[in-house]
Amino acid sequence: MRYKLGVDLGGTHIGAGLVDANGNLLKKLYVPTPENRDFDETVKAIIKAVERLLEEYGANISCCDSIGIGSPGVAEEETGKIVFSTNFQWYDQPLGERLKEHFNIHVHVGNDADVAGWAEYLMGAGKGSKSCVTITLGTGVGGGLVLNGRLFSGGMLGGAELGHVTLIAGGARCTCGKEGCAEAYCSASALIRQAEEGLLQGRKSVLKSGLEAKDVVDAARAGDEFASELFANYVENLAHLLSSIINLLAPEIIALGGGVSKAGDFLLEPLRKRVAELVLNKSLPHAKIVCAQMGNDAGIIGAALLEGTN
Repeated sequence: MRYKLGVDLGGTHIGAGLVDANGNLLKKLYVPTPENRDFDETVKAIIKAVERLLEEYGANISCCDSIGIGSPGVAEEETGKIVFSTNFQWYDQPLGERLKEHFNIHVHVGNDADVAGWAEYLMGAGKGSKSCVTITLGTGVGGGLVLNGRLFSGGMLGGAELGHVTLIAGGARCTCGKEGCAEAYCSASALIRQAEEGLLQGRKSVLKSGLEAKDVVDAARAGDEFASELFANYVENLAHLLSSIINLLAPEIIALGGGVSKAGDFLLEPLRKRVAELVLNKSLPHAKIVCAQMGNDAGIIGAALLEGTN
């Protein structure tokens, strides 16, 4: 049997997985990302993770056709180079080349949000569609776009950054340094920040400092006035982002992943209603808004299946 290897490079952990020709994840494991995020140390950690994975499964590298890597930041597809990654403070690092030198097989490198979106399109909520936009509502807002069956990251490097489109001009400062980015309003971190700010201002609520996004959702579901206000504002901002995506791209599916998406229908029902009010062409069918299905495996599977994305 032939296999493909997928690696999901995260800030705290590196996930490695073995995938068959049909995209089924046969085995996975996780190792810590080096704390200093040094490039050479991280390459060594990836190599060790892949070698351990193969040993535990009882396979060897000669049985594998390729390795795919999903990395934060901007990757150059042709060379496998990480052009820059703010998460890791890497600039022009030859990740693909280093792994190809060691394993002597094809290596494909892509942005982590892109590869997760590719997995969702192939195996998850977007399966059977021609176009799917996957949006991760976590620490930040990540986007993976598949249009007409092709993974889309722009005609030049660094496109499809849905979290950094301007949602509110002159609005809250984003971690990227800009003001008013979607990430500053639609991430789990944004929901937490707004809750903490309100509590400092003396808003009455069952919420307490040190909360998580789930706490806001649970309190809103239980009828807490402040949490309900926060969540309604969150839905409003997310609806504006999604309606803009629909007006621009008209995808068949929008799949929401990340921590906030675990609210399920409590999020989806008001979101779908508000998006329907905001889209330009109200007489036409528009994107089906659903929860993503691939969960934490999306990065590994999408990376493994990167070959042939274009």
